[in-house]
Order: sequence, then structure tokens, then C-alpha cells
Amino acid sequence: MVLISSPTVALAQAPANNDGLRPVLASDARLEKVASGFRFTEGPVYERKTNSVLFSDQPTSTINRYDCATGKVSLYRGADVVPNGNIFDSMNRFIGCEHKTRRISRTDADGRIVTLAYLYQGKRLNSPNDVVIKSDGTMYFTDPPYGLPRLTEGKEQPANGVYRIEKNGDVTLLTTDHAMPNGLAFSPDEKTLYVA
Repeated sequence: MVLISSPTVALAQAPANNDGLRPVLASDARLEKVASGFRFTEGPVYERKTNSVLFSDQPTSTINRYDCATGKVSLYRGADVVPNGNIFDSMNRFIGCEHKTRRISRTDADGRIVTLAYLYQGKRLNSPNDVVIKSDGTMYFTDPPYGLPRLTEGKEQPANGVYRIEKNGDVTLLTTDHAMPNGLAFSPDEKTLYVA
């Protein structure tokens, strides 16, 4: 596996008719505000089963659901966890990164919340930020200190890392080469993991 990171983040606009966007974006696509009133949103993830987008609002420590059919927003889960990156696994279970609890959690169909990772080598994670799942079921997540007071208070991991959660639950540190690892994405063939 190849890890590719970007030392800087650049925001750019690309026209909808850009050749690279044609496979995923209609040529007449337009940007539209669908909801407001949030303080700092993160981790949008589409849930096919309900035709909705779930997203975190960190300062309010909530995960909200935007219904794509009705345009209504409702509370999916409220808990004092400071949620961040989110994804659904192959069984449509909600997987979330939680800054305050310093863990990766799974919400089962019955509403039960299960901790998937919160320790590495007996020490608490910093503040899991983003998560992706490979087609074989392994999960990858970033663990920068963004959720820690002053980025250092209570820090137990000596470095900010990119980790893998094996299907058996084992947590493996892949790299500490990224000062502040953030977003993650796989290449279509899953041979490359991009780290922002």
C-alpha cells in the first residue's frame, strides 16, 4: 500500500464540466445550500438505505441527518463525544470518529454503541479524525491532536498517526510521518491510501 500525503491543503474550484469530474458530477450541477444553523460541520456520509446524509456538528456534539427527499434535518445521535469523520460499513452500521472520547465507535442497528478502537499499545488515542473502510472490511483512521486542549494536554500517543483496525479488532500503526493527518481516501483500486 502506498500512503500519499499533502503538506498543504489548497481550496480550489473546478467547473462542473471539468474532465476529471465528468464521471461523478453532472455538467449542469450547481452548489446549493440545503441546511443552515450549524456551527462546524464535518464528516458527511450518504446512507443509501434512508436516502439521507449524516454529518457531525462538532461544537454541539451532535450527528444530524439530512433527508434528501424531504429536505428536513433531524437529530441522528446526540452525545457528549465531539463527533468528526463518519462512514457506514458493509452492514450499514454507522462508524464514527469521536474527539472527546478519543475513540472509533460503531452504532449497531439496535442503537447499541460499540467501541472499535481507543487504545494503541495501552495508551489512549489522541482524537480520531477521519475514517475509511477498504472493501475487505479493514478500517483506516487518522489520529491528530485536534480534539485535545491546546493540541497537547492529555496526549498519550507520542506521535500523530495513521492507523488500521483489522477485522479481528487489532489496531496497527501504519505511519507517523504526517504532522497533522486528517482526511483519508482510497484510490479506486484500493492500492493507494491518500492522507490529507
